[in-house]
Amino acid sequence: MLYKVLKSTLKVSKFPSFVFYCIALLIVLSLTACFVNRPSVFVLKNPNNSSEILWMNGKELIKLANDNVDLIVNYDSSRFGTLIFDVLIQNNSDEILVLSPDVFYCTYTNRLNENLTGYALDPETLIRNYDKQIDKSLKQKRSNELNNSLFLLFDIAESFQNKTEEERKEYNIKSDEREQQYYNELNRIESSLLVLANKRQQLATESLRKTSLFPGQQLSGKIYISAYLDKKVKDFTLFFPIKNDTLKVIYEVDSV
Repeated sequence: MLYKVLKSTLKVSKFPSFVFYCIALLIVLSLTACFVNRPSVFVLKNPNNSSEILWMNGKELIKLANDNVDLIVNYDSSRFGTLIFDVLIQNNSDEILVLSPDVFYCTYTNRLNENLTGYALDPETLIRNYDKQIDKSLKQKRSNELNNSLFLLFDIAESFQNKTEEERKEYNIKSDEREQQYYNELNRIESSLLVLANKRQQLATESLRKTSLFPGQQLSGKIYISAYLDKKVKDFTLFFPIKNDTLKVIYEVDSV
């Protein structure tokens, strides 16, 4: 139908076929652009409405327990293939428990019916990576500052050279351009340093980090697990190996 309308309107015989199909493509794209699907946000929910589910400020908290620990977990969000959970652990045993979040993991089945495992990221490794990036940026900043200082000295030496007015004007333009490039690069590095420092600080203060937990003590923080959610994911199970036992919670994927 669209082809007939275009043919009668544009009189195809007077237009090259390439032009006609380009116009047809643009019209089709303009029509379909109005029907873009709304992107889905996927969340994890516990399928069982049991007494072990608590609610606080709109968040679903799931309580797990064994002879050694009480554990409360809440699914927070998903960012770039990383699932974020809030976890609180209390040591109910008579021994010191060493908690290491990088042993926590999840299993799930994806849309291709593949059984996958996602492991918790080690916050200490992530923090060291941020430190390396910060150190690299600081070295680059110092190198740029040194180069700029050398160019300033060169500019001073050049100012004593005999030059024509035209040569001096051309040199000043190049010098101003170089200085502007230096400050642009300096601003870029400082902005990058600020972002890296903020991310490092957030990770260091919010994440659940390796800790020796004494009897009666509690520890809380975020864990970050590598996994991708979509509406076809099923059998999502989160595991918490602690001492000689493993606590687990089963989730189902929902979209909002």
